[in-house]
Amino acid sequence: MFKLFFCSNRCSWIYNQTKKPLTAPIVEITGKDSKLAKSKGLRVRDKDKKNIISMLPEGTQIKISGTKKPKNFVELIEVVRDGQPTIPLPTETTYVYFDCLEKVIRGKKYNEVVVLDKPFPIEAGDLVGHIGHNDAIPKEKDKEGNYIDIDTLPLGEGMQNSHFKPTLHVECFTCEDLPNYIAQTQAETRKISDEEKILFAVSKGVKILTQPSQADTTVGTPFKGSKIEVISKETNINWLQIEINTSATNKKSLWITNTDEIAKKIKANDEIKLPTETPAWSKHPLQDSQLTSSKLITDTPLLLNMSDNNIKARINRAVDDKETLWIQIEKPLQIEKPLNEITISSGWISTNSEGVKKVSCWDWFDFKQIKENASLKEIYLSAKKTLSRNKDNASLEQYPPTIKETLTLLDKQYSANSPKYAMITTDSFKGLIDKPVLASALSRILINYESEWYGKVDSEGKLPKWEALNSEMTENANNVLNYLTKGDEAKLDAYINTLETSKQQSVKKGIEELKRKIDRFPKDYKSNPKQKLTQGQIEIHEKVQKLEQKVMDWEKSKEKIKKMLWWDDVTKGLAKLNQTNGTQPENTNTTNTKATPTDTAPPATLSADGKAWFIHPIGAQIFNYGSCMCNKGITEEQFRSIIPENILINGLFYKMNNELKNISISTFLSKLNLYFIQYNVTSCLQKAHFISQILCESDFFKTTEEYKNRDGSTPSYWNNYSGGSNYHGRGLIQITHDYNYESFGKYIKNNSIKDTPDLICSDLDYTIRSAFWYWIQGSSWGNINDIAANNDFLKVTMAINGGYNHVVERNKALITLYEKFCIKDCKVYYNIKVDNYSFATSAMINSKWYKNNTYKVNQVEADLNDFYMSLQNRD
Repeated sequence: MFKLFFCSNRCSWIYNQTKKPLTAPIVEITGKDSKLAKSKGLRVRDKDKKNIISMLPEGTQIKISGTKKPKNFVELIEVVRDGQPTIPLPTETTYVYFDCLEKVIRGKKYNEVVVLDKPFPIEAGDLVGHIGHNDAIPKEKDKEGNYIDIDTLPLGEGMQNSHFKPTLHVECFTCEDLPNYIAQTQAETRKISDEEKILFAVSKGVKILTQPSQADTTVGTPFKGSKIEVISKETNINWLQIEINTSATNKKSLWITNTDEIAKKIKANDEIKLPTETPAWSKHPLQDSQLTSSKLITDTPLLLNMSDNNIKARINRAVDDKETLWIQIEKPLQIEKPLNEITISSGWISTNSEGVKKVSCWDWFDFKQIKENASLKEIYLSAKKTLSRNKDNASLEQYPPTIKETLTLLDKQYSANSPKYAMITTDSFKGLIDKPVLASALSRILINYESEWYGKVDSEGKLPKWEALNSEMTENANNVLNYLTKGDEAKLDAYINTLETSKQQSVKKGIEELKRKIDRFPKDYKSNPKQKLTQGQIEIHEKVQKLEQKVMDWEKSKEKIKKMLWWDDVTKGLAKLNQTNGTQPENTNTTNTKATPTDTAPPATLSADGKAWFIHPIGAQIFNYGSCMCNKGITEEQFRSIIPENILINGLFYKMNNELKNISISTFLSKLNLYFIQYNVTSCLQKAHFISQILCESDFFKTTEEYKNRDGSTPSYWNNYSGGSNYHGRGLIQITHDYNYESFGKYIKNNSIKDTPDLICSDLDYTIRSAFWYWIQGSSWGNINDIAANNDFLKVTMAINGGYNHVVERNKALITLYEKFCIKDCKVYYNIKVDNYSFATSAMINSKWYKNNTYKVNQVEADLNDFYMSLQNRD
């Protein structure tokens, strides 16, 4: 259950991008302002309704005037809230397009918690709010002493140097029975095949090889007239297995390092030329037998994502003669016995080792569940206690479970001989920035604790759990103030007793002397301290004011906390709503619940005691290191910007006459994004190649079946498909031939696919999944996902289309996706180009097709060159 909070709307119209898409959503805006801005949103036009002078972001609420009818411009009266123009608006009249607006109903209640009568559905990519300012940051003043307005976003200089400090508070929690849910999903994961699992779970204590064995021979000279063959089944590995003829009848196999030079040229089952002195191994450099004597083990459970570009790198992968995969990992190692002056930064793990297994995200590997019972004050004091940790005070047994588990992981950023110990401080957490293994482990802690938004007010109108912190926040300041202003000796003694014995006497004398000086102040000094006090007295007065301010700030903080508590309001509101609807809340506390499955969702509830399971927002997803689309799902906003306007108007697959016609974008994307993960199509570049190809194969999402003739007759060439015309193109990639239908059916364990081929163009799951099946293993050209990772557009197109139909349209789509998916910002593919493909740089140049189709090769090259020339002329 996710909690989202909204302010009530108070205006008439809101820009809604989904209402009607913009034909050119990203435009260059120019105006009197010397700064230019690129933006996506509602276009604001000048008084002539022609020139675009600014933009308003999606979700902006405005007031308008004029004829409120479709296909009409209306006057922009006022920007009310939730958005600012990218370029300041002129004083003269401006206009916006009415069709892009959606009427907003005024809210009925303000400044209070409102429980909606019906749940408000939110889908991936939906706008749910706007990030606000950090109120703790004071405004600066200009030369005239006026506060500088920081309500607008910076145009050119970016956020880094601006006054705008946007802040977002995110919480992910549930009041449901999370342990039971985990147990249920772990049971379900058994149904997922190993082929669909892309994660390797490595338990703590798994043995690691620090170094491969040394080469024990050389390649030597092959038998006269024979060639060296690569017999490894794949080539993206650190060592290749080769076979050499030593005589007319004898052969030997060796292993060689797959250097950068070799990797550029080599293919599986290919021939290779090597100098005779090339170092080689008679056995694979990594052997299971070597693990027994290894002194290194994993210090922390690891969750390795096989789609991670670092793990996919050739130098970090090895496959031995038993076809066991080895993975090189960095830093999460522990030496079993002290090794003098040796620092190990990486090592090799065998995926066949005990403690290593394939898992899915639903295995919840290494997620730790903690039920925290410590009070707020105990947590505070424990965190404070960590500041004094040293070699004599390093034990973690003195801390409550949450802090103990956190420190356990934070400590691992330091070496065993380091004098440093982790503390609950910003610096300690910052130390995990370059240690993703530890940061990931930290995010997998699930904590059951009382929400900060819950609190019981006592008979005096106070919050006991926060009042308990008075002794830590202001009690000392209060005691000193009571003595200085009222002469309360008992309060002074109470403060002095909190100090070390050696300091008590001197501090007490100092405070007593300060009291005597204050007693000599003029009686009416508070009316005008600067005029009635000497400079020395003013300094003493300022010290007293600081103590008073500290006490007042804490009291104000507690009042603010009390006003911000919403948990009880929501609990009561939901209970009342459920009672009105004739249902009973399922969760009134944090004990296990046993819900009976029904056809409808159970009523929403919060626990009466304020306790919930808190889940780290990044705990259940892969780390994203950039703004590109690596390891991210496609949002509705991105998808809408990719597909043609007529699809947005008429709907997805609008040329079909089955249940896929006009299927919602959100439903389509939910399946697509799921299979991106399951089939390991996770990098921004792989997704761009995949989408660009299925766009063209499906006629830009108009159809999931190959078109018949315009008169409705069956095209004669359909009879050329193996199995006959009934096995024409279907699905997002338009698979053809009876053997492909049969292979896909066997893959998904549905033998009816061959007999009922229309399932692939009428069932959404089969429509999408058939494309991924073909992308990974259905093509005779090999794994297209790997070809896409090498940015070989020409080979990808051949593997998908069997030729080069619409090759320019496919490249256009890829260029668009390059921009939309921010591939230039990717830390792996930042230097690739998608607008200069040629056969000279493609693996197609080594194919039989290339050698046998000179005319077609020249035609494709000419079409692409003309296209690239047009791009240059346009620029």
